[in-house]
Amino acid sequence: MQDTKASRMFLVGAVVMGVLATVLAFTFIDSAASGQHGPQVQIMVAARDLKANAVLDVDRDLRVVEVPAQFSKLAGLTLDA
Repeated sequence: MQDTKASRMFLVGAVVMGVLATVLAFTFIDSAASGQHGPQVQIMVAARDLKANAVLDVDRDLRVVEVPAQFSKLAGLTLDA
């Protein structure tokens, strides 16, 4: 009888922990997807895959995108807008 009670308590605990993990995961994903990462900066990136040593056409090959300022270190890896 005691073994059955312990098994049920373990099952209930596992279900509660699973529900808690699911709620926390959805909360984290929702906050990450909300786009509230502070001020934005503009950087220029490739608009499509580029071939090596190809001459770039600014209108066709490049585009400006906004990224959170906290990622502005990546701007050093791109061309200036």
